[in-house]
Amino acid sequence: MSTRREVFNEPVVRVAVDRIRFPKKCPVCGAAALHLTRVTVAPGRRQYLRPIWDPSYNPALRRQTGLSLPETRTLLIPVCEDHLYSDEDYCRYKMLCMLADGFSIVALTFALLTLGSNLWLGKTSDAWVYGVVILAIASFILSIAAFRPKPIESAVRIVGFDAGFQNIWLDFKNRAYRDEFMKENPMTAELVSWILRA
Repeated sequence: MSTRREVFNEPVVRVAVDRIRFPKKCPVCGAAALHLTRVTVAPGRRQYLRPIWDPSYNPALRRQTGLSLPETRTLLIPVCEDHLYSDEDYCRYKMLCMLADGFSIVALTFALLTLGSNLWLGKTSDAWVYGVVILAIASFILSIAAFRPKPIESAVRIVGFDAGFQNIWLDFKNRAYRDEFMKENPMTAELVSWILRA
């Protein structure tokens, strides 16, 4: 297996996963942190939209197929009231967008077939055809917004892990927050400008 060197314009933070401590302020806006939000990561593993879709989630299925639970880490990141989010709410929103996109694609197909037929025959199309096209475009735009990274994921981006899963590389959007993070973890964190990826 070959390794490649990845160089960063801004240094990223390499910190021990087991002894990580975040500053008591929100990484997104810098306000005082009142809540903790969980960010669970499993490197080198497929991410499912909902946990129950994961084959290794069900204990009976794990025993039957011989699958083991993947090694995961949960980061507890202090955030303010405005940037607190729930995984369940985001998953529900994404599911609704996926369902709406499915119905929109079917309706859009019939609308485009009708529009093409009317153009071929030289007729004017009904208003419902244009309404379906507009609704489908609106549904696709909402889906793009739903699947964009959350503000906390943009502010604290997980770059990767080392081979032994002992250290994690984090990229902070806010430079002042990164400096405070380094002060909170003086013995375990260091700035690195390049990493080796497998």
